[in-house]
Amino acid sequence: MEPSPLLPHRQILHEDLQIIRMTLATITDDIHRYCPEAAAAIQSALSQLDWAQEALGLPPAQA
Repeated sequence: MEPSPLLPHRQILHEDLQIIRMTLATITDDIHRYCPEAAAAIQSALSQLDWAQEALGLPPAQA
């Protein structure tokens, strides 16, 4: 059985979270060169985004 499609506002939220996730994942290595503590904060933010998606019942993050 396929999952039901997301309602439009939930789809937009899901897409926005994916954009934020991809942006943070993309800059992590560059940030780490300048400030490892900031890179650790980004990793924490990525974990919190995963938690938020799960808590909201949104599909998991795409790699």
